[in-house]
Amino acid sequence: RLSRYQLWVLLAAWLGWGFDVFDALLFNYVSRICVPDLLGLDPAAANTRAQTVFWTSIFTSMLLVGWAGGGILFGMLADRIGRVKTLQYTMLVYAVATAACALAPNLWVLMVFRFIASLGIDPQAISQALAAQNAIAPPGSVETKDSAVSLRVTGQLDSLAAVEGLLLRAGGQTIRLGDIARV
Repeated sequence: RLSRYQLWVLLAAWLGWGFDVFDALLFNYVSRICVPDLLGLDPAAANTRAQTVFWTSIFTSMLLVGWAGGGILFGMLADRIGRVKTLQYTMLVYAVATAACALAPNLWVLMVFRFIASLGIDPQAISQALAAQNAIAPPGSVETKDSAVSLRVTGQLDSLAAVEGLLLRAGGQTIRLGDIARV
């Protein structure tokens, strides 16, 4: 059974992930209005739909590249200054760049602001996922004379069978804890 604190962490991580996904999908919903407007296209023109689909796909691809770049950039920063400060920076980057999107006078400026905002999304989701996971159980390892086996509990172990069925990865092989230890 999860504690009250663990439930709050899980809720916060779920909400953070949900808002990140909402942000990613929101542009797809408003693009049929904003893309023609920012490009100065007539909404009734024959090629407007094709242009809207084209630019929406460019924006979506750019968002995914930004997520990956942000994960790498802010991941390296987290190694240097810690997760808490990095999370604060990612939220600041995301908030400022998202607010700047509202002031974009054309599609190119909007693209720059959306890319910068996307840099700040992924590490936030990663930090929330790590916080949720660590609230359940911290990672650890079992060291033997020959090797060390990393352990990470990914859910609630509420029965003897669940503990016996815990999968371990060692030496390139996956084994059940019950196969190598008496539980």
